[in-house]
Amino acid sequence: MPYLVRGSDFLRGHGYAVIIVAGPTSKGHIQTVECHSFFSRSAGTYEVFEHSYGEGATEALEDAFLVDTAVTMAEERLYSILREVSIIQHQAMLLGFGFQFQDKDKNYLLQLHLRDLLNSNIEQEVRSRTRDVELKSYFDMVSKLSRVTTIRRT
Repeated sequence: MPYLVRGSDFLRGHGYAVIIVAGPTSKGHIQTVECHSFFSRSAGTYEVFEHSYGEGATEALEDAFLVDTAVTMAEERLYSILREVSIIQHQAMLLGFGFQFQDKDKNYLLQLHLRDLLNSNIEQEVRSRTRDVELKSYFDMVSKLSRVTTIRRT
């Protein structure tokens, strides 16, 4: 399964919340997914973790369930950052107004890069910490592209 990208609404000062899940991969009876979560403009929010299942398990787990579990864990982490940054936005999110995660296509990361909404330190972190070859090559390609910014002169 190729990597999955999820994104959210814009949060002033932090950018877009992004979750990237690569995998699952199997090694013996253990299935593992790799999950990157961050706010696109805030390098300090970047975190990568692995979620594994299977050690001592008697039956296999569906890949989709493993991925969904990792996404839920990443969403909860980003929601906790949101709660610290803006209690009002967090309360609105709990009531169902805004800041909802949605599936995005892979070009979403390219769009954030080109619009200068993806911190270059985060790009470097993902490239250096991922084990997924496809994700690594995608970020290698994206990082070589220049960023498009507009300056409006009055």
